[in-house]
Order: sequence, then C-alpha cells, then structure tokens
Amino acid sequence: MESRPVDMTRSCPSPASSGPETIAEDSTRGPPITINELVQLSHIGIPNDQVTWNRVTMTSDKWIAVRHDNRTDLSARRAVVTVLSPIEGTISYAGSTSADSVLMNPSQALIALKAGLRFEVFNLDSKELVNKVKFHDVVVHWTWLSTDVIAMVTDTAVYHWNINIRKTENEKDLQQLLDIVKEESEKKGLELNRKKTEVMVVSRKQELPIINIYIKGTRLKQKDQFKYLGSLISSDGRNNSEVASRIAQAKTNFQKMKTVLTNKNISIQTRRRALECYIEPILMYGCEAWTISKQTQRKLEATEMWFLRRMLRISWTAKKTNDTVLEEAHTTRLLISKIRKRQATFFGHVMRREKLVNLVTTGMLEGKRSNLPPQQVFVRHHRLAFTEIVSYKADPTLNWLALTGLTPEDNRISGVTQLYNKDEELTQCINAHACCFSTYHFPGNPWPSTVFCVGSREVQDHGKVHVIELGPYKTGNYALRNSYDHLHFLDDLERYDFPISVEISVDYGLLFVVTKYGYLYICDMETAMCLCCTRVAVDVTFAAVLNTNTQGLLAITRGGQVITVDIKKDGFISYLREQVRTAYRANKFEKVICQ
Repeated sequence: MESRPVDMTRSCPSPASSGPETIAEDSTRGPPITINELVQLSHIGIPNDQVTWNRVTMTSDKWIAVRHDNRTDLSARRAVVTVLSPIEGTISYAGSTSADSVLMNPSQALIALKAGLRFEVFNLDSKELVNKVKFHDVVVHWTWLSTDVIAMVTDTAVYHWNINIRKTENEKDLQQLLDIVKEESEKKGLELNRKKTEVMVVSRKQELPIINIYIKGTRLKQKDQFKYLGSLISSDGRNNSEVASRIAQAKTNFQKMKTVLTNKNISIQTRRRALECYIEPILMYGCEAWTISKQTQRKLEATEMWFLRRMLRISWTAKKTNDTVLEEAHTTRLLISKIRKRQATFFGHVMRREKLVNLVTTGMLEGKRSNLPPQQVFVRHHRLAFTEIVSYKADPTLNWLALTGLTPEDNRISGVTQLYNKDEELTQCINAHACCFSTYHFPGNPWPSTVFCVGSREVQDHGKVHVIELGPYKTGNYALRNSYDHLHFLDDLERYDFPISVEISVDYGLLFVVTKYGYLYICDMETAMCLCCTRVAVDVTFAAVLNTNTQGLLAITRGGQVITVDIKKDGFISYLREQVRTAYRANKFEKVICQ
C-alpha cells in the first residue's frame, strides 16, 4: 500500500463544553458524529479528584467499576466500590471494601478485588466467592484478559490466572450463561429455537426444584429427562431409564426378527451370531457411559436369558434352569463381560486424549474453586523495565499477547509494546502507545485473520496507525498485510498528546484511535487510511472501549464524564464521498448499514 500523510488541520472541531449532546457534522470541518453524556460520576457521589485511570476501570461497555472514598471527612473516610452500567446510567452495586483496586468481568456480573497480594473474585448476583489466591509478588498492573482469565503483571514477568467460571450451579448462573450463548449466536446470525430448547435440573432430591429460565421473555419447558444422541438422560443422574429403554427396544426388534431367530432349521450358533449382529448393538448402545449396579446387572442378565429361551423355544412352564438353557445354547453368560470390555476400551481412548471428556471422566476439574495458582506466561522485555504498564491485551485465542508501557522522555511520553507469541515463544518490542487485537475478515480472503492494530506518537507532531495481519498464513488468503498511515497530532498549550486506546468496529470495518486530550481518529481497517479526525472531549480522556450496541465508543474523561461517541451513518457516507473522496469506502459503509 502506498501511504501518505493526511492533513487533519481543518477537520478537528472542538466539542461544545455545555449540554448533554453535541453533534459535529459540518462537512467542511469534521465527520458527522454525535457525542452524548451518559453519566457524570460526580452526580453519583464520586469526587472528581478520585476520577483517575487506576481508580476508575472500564473493561467493556457493560460496567464501570470505581474504587473511591465515600466522605471528605478524614476521620470517617472509608473505601467504597461503586459499579454502574454506563448505558443504562444506573448503579449495579455499591459497598465498602478493603481492596486497593477493583475490576469488573467484561461480560458477567463478577467483580475482582485486589488487596496487596490477595486477589478475590465474587459473583455480585449470588454474593458468593468464586475464587481467591494469594500471589507471591507485587502486581503492578492487572486486567481481565477474557471471561475466564485474569492477567497479572509484575516487575519481571506476566502471569495468567484461570478462575474457571463457566460452571453453573444455580439458576442465575444458568440464565447468565444462556444469555451469553444467545448474544454470541446472534452476532453470527444464529438464533436459538425456543420451542426446541428445554432445561433440566440434575438433583438427588425426590421433589425436583422448579427453575425459571427464559429466552426473549419465553419460559423454557422444564423436563425430568431428555434424549441426547439417542440416549436418555434423567434428572436423577442415573441410567435406569436408559437401560429400561434399551431393553424394550431390543426386545421389540427381536420380535421383528422372530421368524429367523427362533427357526430351529437354522443352527443355534448361526442364530446367536444374528443376535449379536442385529439385536445386541441396540441393547448396548451407549453402554460405555452406564453405571452397572447390581439391579441393572440383574435386568441385563435376565434380558440375555429372555433372548436364549425364546430362540430355543423353552417355555417358562418347562421349569428349566438358566444353567440348562445356557448348556443347550452352547454358550455362557457373555452380555455383562461384553459391556465391561467396551467400557474399558472406551476408557482407554479417553485417558489418551486431552479433551473435555477426559476431565469429565476422571473428575479432575478445577471447578468453581480452583487451587491452581497464576501461571507465568512470559518474561518482560528489558525495554519495559522502567516504564509504567498501562495496558495488556490478547487476541481471542490468548495466543498473541501485547504488553504496553509508557515513560517520560525528553518532554514527551514514549510508548513501548512487547508483542509475544505464546505458541512460538517469540517476543518483539515495537514503539507503540496503544494497541488491540481482533479477528477480521478482509475482503477477498476465504478465511478470517487475527489482526494487531497499533497507535503510536513519534517525534514532533507525527504519529502512525498500523493494521498488521498476524500469522500463520492461511491457505487461500492473500499475503499477510502490514498497512499504515500517518496521524497528525494537535497539541494544545504545549501539552503532549498521544494515543491511549485503539478499538476496532468489525461490523463497520473501522479503527478508532483515541488520544489523551480527547481527539478521535477514524481509520479504515483494510488500508489503515486515516479517514478523519475530530475532538470529542475537552478534558483528559483516560479510558475508551467499543460500544457494542452502536459500534461507536464509550469514553471516560478526567472531569468525570462518561460519554458515548457514535457515527451518524447517513452523514458519514456523504462525508466519505465529498470530503475524503473515497467512493469505495463510502459504498462499502452504505452496504454495511443496509445489512
């Protein structure tokens, strides 16, 4: 790609300082966007002097967590945690704490607390402790890396703590998990069938608990048993119903083949082979997962004798013992030994594989309260030795990792990012102030790619934005791309501005770069071309995330404002055609909106 500097001097309007909403849509100055104030933190009791990047955290657009002091009176001051929903503008939780730092899970109602070397994770709905650990070293930066993993950065290394929270043990957890499945499915164009979705409680209680699980307001039907891959799964956790069902099906099919299996003109050896070929597979289907109790064993042995007696046409009135029947059939009891052999064979396959069925069979699950300590992932690069760690990001597979640190240097702020590949155990340092990962499907490629996007500030007023397609190369795709474009920074009153956040709108194919002093650069994901720049906040901006509802941005300013920045779709199309003069990009954006 041929990159060129983009002059942003005329396209950087300042937002209005008053009013909850500002619209920047003058085509001669900047792109048509809307800026709305969602929450003012001071209005909910959070002093402005405590609105700082280490006290106010926003891991996603679902929650903002604030650790602050509740009173100005030093004698009665105590630490308080306030969790609020920025979209709804409501407080989800408020309570005192002894923690020095708090983080909300990006997708679930789980709060992580840090107090010195102690880390605890609580479920806000059930008020239960999910997991805890006492670490061995001072943590200088920590964050939720995914729904399950908390990352901890020390002065020398990076650690991952897997807390295993997908296990559901109550109604709220199950509803929450189902909501996540529903949301993620809808993002891929899939929809859960409410009529075919049912719930079941596995319990030893005689009276099963009644639970209420909903999909789009419709309560799901609760069952005491259901069929899965042809096998009956019961609410009591036993396989009595499944064994009874298998016996009934086997006897029904025996009756259908009665003319062959009971024909005395055919030798008993041949008929037994037919029984083993056509009837026993029906009886033993799924037997690898059975628990053979004494009662179950008696039923299966009785079924085996039922087959032999009818094959030999021995009536119950003949009063012949089972041993006599076995002798006449020239065989012994084989059914239970066959089941045991199949179970042993299956168990051998399970033990040789490192998959979920292995964990379920052996019971070696960490479960809800894992005792596994955080695991070291990689060692920090020496270029990050004297930096303040401000960000740690990962791709969806947790294979590509990026650690970012900032440091003052010659009247400017220098940024260094350590990129690490977990599979290859390779590391590389680049000059970058902010970065992010995503999975993106470039036009013309049959397969989606992992992309690494970087925003940096160089000497004087120049910076760069990079869109880097990471390996390994996928057959059929174009060559891995590394696109970039220049950014022009506008420092006010000799203040040094630099990127503090990079976010990707996969739906729109846009890349957002947010700077410390409230400037927003909107770039094209395919070419990294900077399409426009505008100022969205007057105060210092220290946090920004993607607004998944609008594909815009949520940002927090030093003045306590929580704002949403959204693109006016129709106006943005006109802006691309008339000001940026990229008809291709405008047509593509219009196509996205129509979809």
